[in-house]
Amino acid sequence: QRGPTGNTQVLIDNLCKGLDRGGADFIIIDLSKKNIAPCTACDNCHKTGNCIIDDDVAEIFETLAESDLTVFAFPIYSFHFPAKLKMLFERMYALGDNKDLLVSNHGLVFHQLDKSICSKPYAMIVNYGNIEYAAAKSSIDFFKSYTEFTDAPNVGILQRNTMKILAHNQSSNLKKKFPNIDQILKAYQTAGFELASSGKISTKTQAIANQEIIPLPLFRLLKHIKIKWFKSKLVKIGKKISSDN
Repeated sequence: QRGPTGNTQVLIDNLCKGLDRGGADFIIIDLSKKNIAPCTACDNCHKTGNCIIDDDVAEIFETLAESDLTVFAFPIYSFHFPAKLKMLFERMYALGDNKDLLVSNHGLVFHQLDKSICSKPYAMIVNYGNIEYAAAKSSIDFFKSYTEFTDAPNVGILQRNTMKILAHNQSSNLKKKFPNIDQILKAYQTAGFELASSGKISTKTQAIANQEIIPLPLFRLLKHIKIKWFKSKLVKIGKKISSDN
């Protein structure tokens, strides 16, 4: 959402290193710089075959149609991905005939759609500052529904919590405190290489990329238990990390 100055860009840059190594040609579409208007549900697209909104969406859809695979990279804002990405999905309403009902491979009834765009294989990069995986749940559930209705294969989910620690590490001494950050960023590079060479991110690479940054014993388990005392300790740790940086 903040383009080249955002935390998402840190992860995209590392993924792109892997894409380059794998010999892939790719285009980065920065939605923060695109003019994307919301769908008004005027239904003109299903009467005339054309959307009446004149903005950058047609160009974006053309790029998606020409690609072999899409990577959706985004931060979590208020428990969901940014509004511009949501508006882009809403505009896909114009890409099919809503009077022609079909059944997806997952057994769900949906209208006819442009498979060159809506059914494209995709991977996800989801990042957020919170420690809780629940912060990204609604976005991941959205893409699960998207897959089941459109038959778009999900070829990898890179889910990065505590993103502020990783982003700050780029120019600080936090690397000494969190030595696995380099391993995580290298996993993003490996993910890019795998997407370029095989079209999907391996389970092993996803596990390395999605590992906890904070090296505390049983952290993965403890951060999910509902103990107020433990949660308050995590808050103090987070404040100390921020102040040290």
